Amino acid sequence: MMRYLFFLLALSATLLASCVRDHESSARSASSEADAAVIAAALEDFANWKDVTFGELEGVLELESSSSADPHATVGDIKALAPEISGQLDDEIVSAFIVRNRSPLSMASLFSGSRWARPQPPGSKNIYRFGPPDGAKAVGSLTLPGYSADGSKALIQIHHSWSIHGAVVTYVLSKNDGTWRVVARDQAVFL
Repeated sequence: MMRYLFFLLALSATLLASCVRDHESSARSASSEADAAVIAAALEDFANWKDVTFGELEGVLELESSSSADPHATVGDIKALAPEISGQLDDEIVSAFIVRNRSPLSMASLFSGSRWARPQPPGSKNIYRFGPPDGAKAVGSLTLPGYSADGSKALIQIHHSWSIHGAVVTYVLSKNDGTWRVVARDQAVFL
């Protein structure tokens, strides 16, 4: 009888772990088409935002090929980076964002061919201390988007640097008539 009970407990634990992995996997693997559309909308906004780098810098955003990730981020951490748009950051979308960004993933295919961004050349990470390379407005990385349960809202961040300063832009986007549009953004700047 005890063996049977231990067997049932072990089976239950295995099934529960499998359900958790499946939920996290589905949360991490949103469609690449939706991801690319959200990324394109955020990159276009970033490119056209004149004051994002506090100067006259123009050009594309030079991006790392892997996504930014923070395995220890909390809902409070993400909201603290965007106090001006906190009303747009409900716990559901922030939680989905956190789950998708626990570990870095390849992102180059999601922005390749963009007129707003270009991939960072291999080996060039962190060598631009006094400004971005020619033709770039800034250098940085993207997160994967997090989505609301109904898929109509997305949260994404662009981490970037244009000098000795760095920043994180938090974007909230909404999908209307099949098109993703930026509805709110906030930038946290670090010295």
